[in-house]
Amino acid sequence: MKVSIGLGPVMPELMHSPSGEVAKFQQALQTQRIAQLDIEPLKQALRYAMVLVGIKAHNVPNDREKAVLIQFIQKNYGGHTPDEIRLAFDLAVSGELDVEDVKCYENFSPLYFASIMNAYRIWARHKHKELKPKPKELTADEKLNIELEYAAYLQKQVDKWPTKIHPSK
Repeated sequence: MKVSIGLGPVMPELMHSPSGEVAKFQQALQTQRIAQLDIEPLKQALRYAMVLVGIKAHNVPNDREKAVLIQFIQKNYGGHTPDEIRLAFDLAVSGELDVEDVKCYENFSPLYFASIMNAYRIWARHKHKELKPKPKELTADEKLNIELEYAAYLQKQVDKWPTKIHPSK
């Protein structure tokens, strides 16, 4: 399903909403980590990020620069997923990350990549808290039932003692 906003078709899952961010974050975490993959999914995520930040074809890193960048990412960000890279750059470009400067000035370097991903890590830490289920609040009846079960357990333990305790009268 596509939604038109006057600038062409936009997929609803890419539209900004707080719950959508958390859902996209959760989905990104479900895919395989960079360290577990061959480099093609990583290259695809990097191509997406480069297009998103406006790298022109003549400024795409050469093969040597790409090799250094990929090695840097595998070493320092191997625990992330390619989908997290896409999400990080989406968030950075839309102003959702606390990045000093999103513009890469036609230089997609490991330093630039790290600035985006480090800001993403801070954002992700906060969003991860939203993913944790809140503990269920027990009803008064459930609390009473637990207390009664515990009292019965304690009574069974006391009954196993070789000497009996008699309440004083």
